[in-house]
Amino acid sequence: DLAIMGLMPTVTFSLMISSRQMAKRKVLVRKIDAVETLGCVSVLCSDKTGTLTSGKMAVTDLAIMEAEATTLNHMSIQEAQNSEKSETLKKLAQGGLLNSNAKQTAQLEFVGSPTEVAIVSACHLIVGKPLEEVRSETPQVYEIPFSSATKWMLTAHGSRASNDSQVSQELAQAQAQSSQESNMIRLLLKGAPEFVVSCCKLSNEQVKAITSCYEEFMNLGKRVLCVAECNFAAPPEFQFQGSGPKDVNFPLSGYTFLGVFAIEDPPKPGVRESIASMRDAGCQTIMVTGDHPSTALAISRRIGILGDHEAVDTLSGENFAAITGAMISSQGLPPDDLTLAEVANAPELAPECAHFWRKCVQQARVFARVSPLDKQAIVQAYQHFAGEIVAMTGDGVNDAPALKEAEVGIAMGIRGTEVAKEAADIVLLDDDLQSVAAGMEQGRLCAENLRKSVLYTMCSKVPQALPTFAQLLGIPVALTTVQVILIDIGTDIWTAVAYAAQPAETSLMKKRPRHPRKDAIVNSRMLLYSFAYIGVIQSLCCWSS
Repeated sequence: DLAIMGLMPTVTFSLMISSRQMAKRKVLVRKIDAVETLGCVSVLCSDKTGTLTSGKMAVTDLAIMEAEATTLNHMSIQEAQNSEKSETLKKLAQGGLLNSNAKQTAQLEFVGSPTEVAIVSACHLIVGKPLEEVRSETPQVYEIPFSSATKWMLTAHGSRASNDSQVSQELAQAQAQSSQESNMIRLLLKGAPEFVVSCCKLSNEQVKAITSCYEEFMNLGKRVLCVAECNFAAPPEFQFQGSGPKDVNFPLSGYTFLGVFAIEDPPKPGVRESIASMRDAGCQTIMVTGDHPSTALAISRRIGILGDHEAVDTLSGENFAAITGAMISSQGLPPDDLTLAEVANAPELAPECAHFWRKCVQQARVFARVSPLDKQAIVQAYQHFAGEIVAMTGDGVNDAPALKEAEVGIAMGIRGTEVAKEAADIVLLDDDLQSVAAGMEQGRLCAENLRKSVLYTMCSKVPQALPTFAQLLGIPVALTTVQVILIDIGTDIWTAVAYAAQPAETSLMKKRPRHPRKDAIVNSRMLLYSFAYIGVIQSLCCWSS
């Protein structure tokens, strides 16, 4: 009891002081033990949008494919808004307004997801009409919302006659040519280029042209979304059903390709320096994103996760620097009755899966086109195949399992959902990676000072405890229990807590992180030093005086 009497308040006060210092650095600690653990992190799995990049998206370019053409017409957003508008350009812009959940406030500002706000902000200037007017002309009758797993969104629209709406006129003409009992519906599909292209009726030359176009944008680090349409003659009293290609009761093939949106999301200021600082401190930053691999690789080079001239081949299987969700699904899933931890401990149970993850944790620095479940598997792989201490950032509801799985779950305070914040250990108040680096430094300082506090507290326990054992030899009591408690409360605790406010004595971010399972704060060397050396010297000095 004497040995732990002063330790508990000392540790608690030290962690509270460090937690308060972290709050000043825009790092809100929800679970107090995460203060020290953050300083031990050796792998940081970070989302791209809003953490590594600014999250302030803007459409910079677009490309349209005219009817029967085999090439795309590229133009900047300024050219699209100021030049004479073709019918395909109008359709693309209307598709961007209709296939969206972005709203317009009374102050005429657009609100919603950053990607949709960027598209709607650009398209309403091309169309030249208010958002609600465009949507009222072709009201939405069905929607398959965007999913981080599927990477696409579909909306179905009816028609209300409008003298100046080219789309409404085309729907009316199609209605007249079809059965009088049918209802012509305009289906709009927006999403990942590879999926949208697979749903369109295109020649090989057109597919090559579209692929070349969006890969060119992605190699510049831009996010790319494609839009396609289909006029569907719905039977009388038709009820839309389904949420994917396997269960929908309306067409998801034979669409007409309209065009491509290229969206810029530049890296945040200071991110490259923060990544370099964490690398010097022995913490490797891994990009985990739902974006296309080309976009992810371009951004990772700009912020220093990958070298500027480092070649990456995601298809050969020899270079594992960039891993896709499809690769995880085909090679990284363990058998149904096994977990990744079991595969790591007994690789012979699933040798291909074990080989895949071993290569990933050794080489991978970018994971692209991944789902939230893939994020959880990535965390488990670094924990069990590499023995790393992992931190994971996240902001969505589906990120909660990965945040809980990591030793330190980091949620975004500005754009993060309440579910993500509840699952996390730490909340970034400014959604900035620089705050993570500052938190790591504070976590290391906390561990260093906490070790000093504990060492000081333990040293004083020997002269306090020895008089009690001396009673067995008939020596009179030197200190009563009340006196020992008063010494702890009046002197030892406050002196030990004072260590928590000390500045760093060395450059904490220039050495590898401490592994808590291999190098505990209180280890055998500390016990020997405090009890068998300093504690004995203190006892002799007290008795001799």
